[in-house]
Amino acid sequence: MTTTMVFASDLDEVATYAKHIVERIPDGYFTPKKLYRVRLAVDEAMTNAIMHGNKSDTTKSVQVNLHCNSHGINISITDEGDGFDQRAVPQPTADENLLRTGGRGIYIVAHYADSLTYNDKGNQVTLAFARDIP
Repeated sequence: MTTTMVFASDLDEVATYAKHIVERIPDGYFTPKKLYRVRLAVDEAMTNAIMHGNKSDTTKSVQVNLHCNSHGINISITDEGDGFDQRAVPQPTADENLLRTGGRGIYIVAHYADSLTYNDKGNQVTLAFARDIP
């Protein structure tokens, strides 16, 4: 099953968007704890796409593709921005970066997703979550 959704770049609606996406996941895929982690990761990834990718430009949108199979789900989030090199983002837990204000969103998403990949352009992130209910 694959579902495509398009959302406006509205930071005030990110929590609603994340809820809407998670509600599309079939019952029986995840425990409540893992489903909560999926929602947190989607919320952070959507926030990054709107703030950093689309520069909070309300004329731009974010596309989300949700793909579910027997092993789990993939959620691809694509913004209309120029992209970035995720390897250039400093590690937020390094001593010299503890007081920096940026870079934590990617860290949070990577912590909650089972895997995280970016397209070559850097304007699409795919979060993978393995099914934890057989």
